[in-house]
Amino acid sequence: MISKIEKPEKIVGYLLLVVGLAVVLIPTYIGISIIFTGNSAIPKILEAPSISLDNVTIPMGNTTIVIPIPISTAEINEIIEKTFSIVNLTLFLAISVILISAGGGIMGKGVSLIKEIRLRAVKESVKEISEEIRVEEKETR
Repeated sequence: MISKIEKPEKIVGYLLLVVGLAVVLIPTYIGISIIFTGNSAIPKILEAPSISLDNVTIPMGNTTIVIPIPISTAEINEIIEKTFSIVNLTLFLAISVILISAGGGIMGKGVSLIKEIRLRAVKESVKEISEEIRVEEKETR
């Protein structure tokens, strides 16, 4: 027999299960579409700064030393852009792992609520059966 308290617990349990599943599936789907298909771009969490470098001047008393930069500004910005794409991918994967772990925890809570209801029902039926056996034993004596 289902009591009034068990029904909301079961609804909340299934709701937590669905929410946790969504929290797990969304970052997983986005990650798979980025890594395996290549159709999506890596989400830009951090923006790469553009740097313009000229010659480096070092003051030395009355004179200044001018040191030319051997790399062009375009090459430096290209290196920074590639580095930031790796950093963005790493941050996205870290956030995805955190969300997937959180979704697993949410699903675990939902399953424990659902399982607790079933265990309670089994315990009640075991109590009823044991009471019936006791009543039958008393009647046979």
